Amino acid sequence: MAPARPILAALLAASLALSDSAAHPMLDTQLARAEAAVAAAPADGRAWHRLGQIHRYRREWAQAETAFARAAAFPGVPATLDLDLGRMRLEAGRADDALFPLGRYVAAHPEDPEGWEARGRALEKMARPAQAAAAYATALSRSASTRPALPDTYLHWARAAEAGGTPVPEILAGLDAGTARLQGAIALRIEAIDLAERHGRMDDALARLTALEAGAHRKETWAARRARLLAGAGRTEEARAAWGTVLAALDALSPSRQGTQTLQALRAEAAAGATR
Repeated sequence: MAPARPILAALLAASLALSDSAAHPMLDTQLARAEAAVAAAPADGRAWHRLGQIHRYRREWAQAETAFARAAAFPGVPATLDLDLGRMRLEAGRADDALFPLGRYVAAHPEDPEGWEARGRALEKMARPAQAAAAYATALSRSASTRPALPDTYLHWARAAEAGGTPVPEILAGLDAGTARLQGAIALRIEAIDLAERHGRMDDALARLTALEAGAHRKETWAARRARLLAGAGRTEEARAAWGTVLAALDALSPSRQGTQTLQALRAEAAAGATR
């Protein structure tokens, strides 16, 4: 069974999403409290672990490493120590050093997808894509309704699998399964289109783009992608027609929206493509 995550870790992770001016005072306060807790109970592994986590969130890598090492020497340390140590080393740019504690963690907690996902990231950074893809695949298979898979994990899996030589149809099938599991995650659908295009599977890419375009509110973006795909495949007449669709979609927008710099550039591109 996967260990529960400490509430403090969740709160501190959320604080990183704040602006520096808001996050730093919060971490300063937490650091002072953690240092006081260690001073009061220097043989408490949990207190050292909390101190290590705060140094990690402050990106104070040497201090975090020291605190995590002290935590491991005492009883009461949380089950996530190896996971947190591995993540800290990853964040510090030390993927090779992260691999050992992450391997130890997944061996002890094989059902926890977070451990496998972190191991996959370490292997990916070490340019071991086939092994990274296997770790990501395990993370995805271990994910459950209580801790659902994230689109980002599917994307990392797909890219590692591609780099590791997994057949494209197999990767596309995995992205489709992820799309269904995550109820239509658009990032995975776009990744599938990109993958198909990179490998010259233009009909597949166009079919996927058609399905995506059908449910889109902003038709001009996807119609432009279609036109570029068709042009790249040498299907000039179809590309011209697609650029005409882009122009029609732009004309249907309100004048205030048509005047943006991005859409003006798109209109110029569509006008040129429609007459090329």
